[in-house]
Amino acid sequence: MDPQFFIELAPIFIERIAYGIGLIGVIIIVYGSFSAFYEFCRMLMRKDHKSLQFDDVRQHLMAYMALSLDFFIGKDIIDTFITTSGRE
Repeated sequence: MDPQFFIELAPIFIERIAYGIGLIGVIIIVYGSFSAFYEFCRMLMRKDHKSLQFDDVRQHLMAYMALSLDFFIGKDIIDTFITTSGRE
């Protein structure tokens, strides 16, 4: 096979990997949001309202948001690499 074929195909392949990484970030944040909402509803349904710990729900959501942010940053780094290497 011609090496030029792989050189032309590499940016497309890397862009799809970057898209997949961004999609994983979206899935994580959606799952974390539903999970935190579920915990919030469970907390409201308890009869003992002294046990309302909204900070726990907030920390639960923030952990998922921080993890998804790592994936979004990774995607942006790959996108930046692709766009800057194409200009040179």
